Amino acid sequence: MDGSGDRPREFVKDVEAGLGDAALQEKYHLSSKKLFLYKAAARDILDRRPTVPKKRVRKIDARQFLNDVNSGIGDDALMAKYDLAPRQLRKLMGQMVGSGLTTVYELSLRDRAVATPVPEIVAPVPEPKPFLGPVRWKGFALGFALLMLVVGALLVTNRSVTPKEATFAEAQAQAKAAGYRLIDTERLKEIYEKPSQDLLLVDTRQDWEYEQGHMRGALNFSMEPTWWSRWRKQGPLEAMLGPDKNRLIVFY
Repeated sequence: MDGSGDRPREFVKDVEAGLGDAALQEKYHLSSKKLFLYKAAARDILDRRPTVPKKRVRKIDARQFLNDVNSGIGDDALMAKYDLAPRQLRKLMGQMVGSGLTTVYELSLRDRAVATPVPEIVAPVPEPKPFLGPVRWKGFALGFALLMLVVGALLVTNRSVTPKEATFAEAQAQAKAAGYRLIDTERLKEIYEKPSQDLLLVDTRQDWEYEQGHMRGALNFSMEPTWWSRWRKQGPLEAMLGPDKNRLIVFY
């Protein structure tokens, strides 16, 4: 058997466990002479091991202990009677609760019963003050009104004005009433291919859509579907279109 590694430790454990000679010889491939020497060395190692003293086991009658607890005996008296340390007393009471012999509520009642009563001190209760005085109520109401005004303005200015889906006939009627015409792509192609035509193309899509691709010569003027956006962009739109009222302008 090799003297290095875990084999010698395993041999000592097998000897300590009482493994027979035949089993030891077969497991470690030892002759009778080597087995005798190795067993003698293993017993010597086992004899020189320090002995660990066994802990003293204290047996306590659980029912008697519970009766003493319920009878109102204090912690000091319990520790003196059963030879317990404070930590051991707390552990024992926890085991009683875990085993169902008592409950935490019953132990709390017992602690209240054995505790020294403390005289009750009654302090005068101050009269409640008003939450807000008249001046503060006015400031609070004014602040709340301003908050509601801001919220209402945000709701109105961001209200969507996207029209509902309309038929082509309805769109033509609306264009006629507003003073502009609707054209199809074929008519736009004819106008676009005339080099002498004074034409202004306005792309009303968003910036990122315009950058992805647009008609040559078209200007980008995005129109968000909110009342506030359309009202705010009236001035810039008029500046872009210019003063020429006879110029042909196509929005798409």
